[in-house]
Amino acid sequence: QKAEALKRQSASAPKPGTNLDEPDPKIRAALGKLSEADRKLAVAQRLCPVMDDSRLGSMDVPVKVMIDGQPVFLCCEGCRDLALEKSKETLARVKQLLKPTEAPRAEPTP
Repeated sequence: QKAEALKRQSASAPKPGTNLDEPDPKIRAALGKLSEADRKLAVAQRLCPVMDDSRLGSMDVPVKVMIDGQPVFLCCEGCRDLALEKSKETLARVKQLLKPTEAPRAEPTP
């Protein structure tokens, strides 16, 4: 029975590099419909560059567009026209979203 349970568990386990730390099951499921490479990019981008407060995957599978050869993920099809129309601003926002956040540094003690 244990071997059977382990088989089922490993079969349903997410693939490496997925959004394991995503607590929202709806977002996790939507992002899970992307290819592994696209999922990694969408997880790294996290937010729509057009609607700043919209999490990728919160409105179903993120929409992928190419802007100047760079993949950009949008929260929905409704953001496509504006993202393409304001391509420079969109790319600048994506670059900002992809920057790793620096952890606050502890002040040295004298």
